[in-house]
Amino acid sequence: MSELFYKNLKAFHQISDMTDINFYCAVPENWCVIVTDIKGSTKAIDSGNYKDVNVAGVTTIIATENACRGVDIPAIFGGDGATLFIPESYKVKVSEALSYSRKKARDEFNLDLRIAIIPMHEILKQNKNIFLAKMKLANETYMATAIGEGLTLAENLTKMSDAFLISDATSAVGSHEGLECRWNPIQSQSGEMLSLLIKSQHMKDKNLFKEIILKIQSIVPEMQPVRPDKLSLAWPPVHLIKEIKAKTSGLFQKISYYLTLLKLYALTLIVRGQIQKPDSIVSKYLDELSSNTDYIKFDESLKMVIDISSDQKNKLIIYLEQLERSGQILYGIHSSKEALMTCFMRSTKNHIHYIDGGDGGYAMASKVLKSKIAAIKK
Repeated sequence: MSELFYKNLKAFHQISDMTDINFYCAVPENWCVIVTDIKGSTKAIDSGNYKDVNVAGVTTIIATENACRGVDIPAIFGGDGATLFIPESYKVKVSEALSYSRKKARDEFNLDLRIAIIPMHEILKQNKNIFLAKMKLANETYMATAIGEGLTLAENLTKMSDAFLISDATSAVGSHEGLECRWNPIQSQSGEMLSLLIKSQHMKDKNLFKEIILKIQSIVPEMQPVRPDKLSLAWPPVHLIKEIKAKTSGLFQKISYYLTLLKLYALTLIVRGQIQKPDSIVSKYLDELSSNTDYIKFDESLKMVIDISSDQKNKLIIYLEQLERSGQILYGIHSSKEALMTCFMRSTKNHIHYIDGGDGGYAMASKVLKSKIAAIKK
């Protein structure tokens, strides 16, 4: 059954295998690719509301997965949106779920969420393709990665045509159950949280990305932005209200907020008492949380948010500049003092934590990268 396509993929375990084509399989023709993004996200960034953008982007992943219960859904978070893949048989149900996400983004965060669902046969019709792989994280959690020129085509079709956009008339029926915004922004321990996007100028040379990943790991051996000792246990969590807004409506928002706040206060006391005990359930969960972050990902461009010192950043930029001058890559970066984490709790054994840099993160790094691409095309 094609519904089991993603579930049956053989997983890789090492970050350096992200671009190994032996792990990738073509998305079935009877699946669809979904592209979501926030129109005008720069306005939210300028007003200090980038977390709203992250939350709206993650809700599209959660709404889709909740609409496809029983089917493993590949999803790649991009900061101000996401790329997902679903069996075409779920298209109507997912359209309604994403219409709900769009309505909540508009009503609660004043954000315009653009959503396109593109059948894979439309991608194949233009002689492009998309291939998926998955990385095994901790316990029952996997993270999707993707390659193929069809990704760029899908993005272009989303932005340049209305043909695949979800209609405003689509019923808004969905759920954001599983969304959590309960961790405060994660402060850099090394100096900066660096959001980095790298695009190859020779897309078929996947070995280049492997070399880049290994080089970055050698420059920044401890680049993981989320470690148990970095997590803030300050109470109350500053972004909890955004979770409540995305999940509830009306008067129930206040009730839900204060009930969740009380529950989290009790949990905070438990965590503070157990975090120093390596064998405690709390310590084991926090180790798992750290492993289940998507701080590095691949979807024809390499994306990462890393905790980096000034010296390490200088070495990294020298390396990237060399690759860019030689015509091998283009890159965009953005620095902040913190990283943002938005969580999807499917269960205690299956949870993933979406990472972005603060103050615009991926969106601002993408702006730099796009300006370089535009300059080359002139």
